Amino acid sequence: MIEQYKLPEEMQEMNLGEIPETRYGSAAQYGDSFEKIEARIADGQIPVYSKPHFLCIDLDSKEEYVEFDKRLKNFETTIGYKEVFQIPSPSGRGYHVYVLLKKDYGIAERIAMQAALGADPIREMLSIYKFVAGERTSTGDDFRENPTWLFEKDVDILPKWVSEWGIF
Repeated sequence: MIEQYKLPEEMQEMNLGEIPETRYGSAAQYGDSFEKIEARIADGQIPVYSKPHFLCIDLDSKEEYVEFDKRLKNFETTIGYKEVFQIPSPSGRGYHVYVLLKKDYGIAERIAMQAALGADPIREMLSIYKFVAGERTSTGDDFRENPTWLFEKDVDILPKWVSEWGIF
């Protein structure tokens, strides 16, 4: 069983509201605001972290999914992948897509790949911020190792290559 996750005090004080408003909303309204993270965990959702061999891609609409599908074809011919697994996001508004890569990549490369595939741009911007800031979680995990995550309600349906290595 996964232990209760608690954000470190320093991170609770960060002001993500200073990130400018975009067509995707502001970081203060964003799904990874600290209050929303705590609420998701309290609701029984489990964070699943990107790892060197797979990507976590958040697509918030059918249109974003269609764009992802187009980009995935180019990704296959340039970088390549082994497998793709998708599930509806817990909100029911979009999709979570996990892409198993052919080899391991560093965090900055994975964030760039996720962005290139059409992942939520604010999520990827915040992943870069967490990576560069080098913040640590309350359990001591370094965000430079795991700046990108998605929340899932049922981790039992995830493929083994995600659930074995990506569950916090």
